[in-house]
Amino acid sequence: MSNKGSFGASPTTSVTNKFAHGARLTHQRGVILVTSLFILLLMTMLGITGVTTTSLEEKMAANLRDHYLAFQSAETSLLTGEKFAKGLIHMGDFDDEGSVGLYSIADPATQNRWETIDWEGGSNFVQVKSSLAGLYAQPKYIIEHLTDITGSTGSASVMVSGYGGYSGGSGATVYRVTSFATGGSANSKIMLQSTYADN
Repeated sequence: MSNKGSFGASPTTSVTNKFAHGARLTHQRGVILVTSLFILLLMTMLGITGVTTTSLEEKMAANLRDHYLAFQSAETSLLTGEKFAKGLIHMGDFDDEGSVGLYSIADPATQNRWETIDWEGGSNFVQVKSSLAGLYAQPKYIIEHLTDITGSTGSASVMVSGYGGYSGGSGATVYRVTSFATGGSANSKIMLQSTYADN
């Protein structure tokens, strides 16, 4: 009788072991699911960061190119203004209003014409037709007549406060040339200035 009782208890133990093994598998599957979701979230964040970084670098490169384009345009305009000033024969076109982009200046140390001009919507400047492609607008320049100098000893020299100096022949006319330009967009703006003396 005792042998039969011992033999009959074996199936119950086997079923209990199966239930315990199944519970462990379910627990392991839950841990794997959580780990997989965490790795997926991490990879998604890395992907978003990569896309954001690439987009930022592209914007920085575009802004740098825009700045260089504006600088080249302004430099072209400045050189054109200096060339025009060199070819001037008379001063009749210079006036206080700068109707054709040529201004007469009473006090070059205090009158900053380039700060009051409406470079983007006005007309009191000279517009240059640039060969650069992709410009938002064509560059412009103005020329200001600062002073005329003569040398009593056969040479002339001048030092305009804040703008440099000139030393040369028996006389000279001093101009200030200011150029304004944009790059491929209206947000990129460059202004260049030089003091030019022609004898």
